[in-house]
Amino acid sequence: MDIVLICIYYASIAFGIFSALYYTTNIYLSGKFKHSAMKSNEYPKNVTIIIPVYKEEIKSFSETLKAATSQGAQVIVFGDGCEEPYKSVSIKSGAVFRSSKNRGGKRAALSQAIHFVKTKYVMFLDSDTIIPKDAVVRMLSRFGPKVGGVCPNIHVKKDHNVVSYCAEFLERTKEIMFRALSFQGNAMILTGQCSMYKTTLIRDFVGSKDFSEFKIFGASFGDDRQLTNFVLKKGYKAVQDFDVRVFTAPQKTFTNLLRQQMRWTKTGYAFLFREMLNGTFWKRGFTYAIDNLYIYTLPIFTLVLLLFYSYFLFLYPGFFYSKISAALNALIHIYVPGNLSIFLNSVSSIVNKGIPHIQIAIIINLIVRSISTFALLVFFAIVILNIKKEKTRTVFYGALVLLAMFILSLYTLLTLWKKQRWSTRQ
Repeated sequence: MDIVLICIYYASIAFGIFSALYYTTNIYLSGKFKHSAMKSNEYPKNVTIIIPVYKEEIKSFSETLKAATSQGAQVIVFGDGCEEPYKSVSIKSGAVFRSSKNRGGKRAALSQAIHFVKTKYVMFLDSDTIIPKDAVVRMLSRFGPKVGGVCPNIHVKKDHNVVSYCAEFLERTKEIMFRALSFQGNAMILTGQCSMYKTTLIRDFVGSKDFSEFKIFGASFGDDRQLTNFVLKKGYKAVQDFDVRVFTAPQKTFTNLLRQQMRWTKTGYAFLFREMLNGTFWKRGFTYAIDNLYIYTLPIFTLVLLLFYSYFLFLYPGFFYSKISAALNALIHIYVPGNLSIFLNSVSSIVNKGIPHIQIAIIINLIVRSISTFALLVFFAIVILNIKKEKTRTVFYGALVLLAMFILSLYTLLTLWKKQRWSTRQ
């Protein structure tokens, strides 16, 4: 029994070290990241903004369109199997309107709309995302000879709905990781809500069936992840500008938020497996590998360890508690000044008597867990500092959604190959 418990504890120790590595790496690198000064000779007139639209609330769409047309760029609204009322609003605002007869999804809409672009740069903008007044100019300044795509910093509009607080908390959590990855040279993903590309780089690809008909386990999403990988594969950099803050509308219901997160999680797992199989995963760098492996294995390891601990605690409570008690008694001597020798003698005694080293495993596990927990607290302290308004509500609801995300990740993994409808706009 001791041997089994020792194996469990050392597995827990290994994952504890992995957790500490994940948090400390992201904390350190995100803190070191600074935008370099950039100056561009490009002008907004060299940019075309494509806004695909389908079943969007007219108020939200109008706000998005107003912000887009104020940039000085050309704007094309593409109706995905729909026209009114979007056509009238677009024309009134000075935008060009195009549409398809049948709904084909976002990929198909972008694939068709790209053929109308004549400018050097193209921006893909969701119909519920508002960009600031100088977004196009500032994002253009990030382009250089080797930069193929630029995306902004995504924020969620807080509308006093619980869902908006949950979504904003998740975005601020991801921002630390995205900053750390940017320090390494590339954005993790050129976000689907808003991203700008060099037109000549992506035109043929976006206009092809390799993009418009690409599916993951029978579902058509992950367009932003695929485009990011394409840009990097072509030898260009993907850059995120954290100074440009765009605001996207939150999902209307908690159910829709969960469906959105399930879609994104499913995309993440699918691309993780895909990149590992084709050999591109490790080429993205150490931080990218650490972040993705941790995010997508955390629910699995946590569940497995909880099940093992619960099993032994339920069947052998006396045995389990006696080992914990002995380990804690020895551990106290580590933290009490002048008693390190007592601790070492107790460890030596355990070894010399031939007693299984379970107490040592428990002690190491507790130390590692203390370190990883401290790193976790620092990580979330930074998340809280990055939340600009209504911190208490955002953190409270964000903590609740993290629990839901844990369960959601496990469910998504177990149903990964099952074809389902994941869209939030049926």
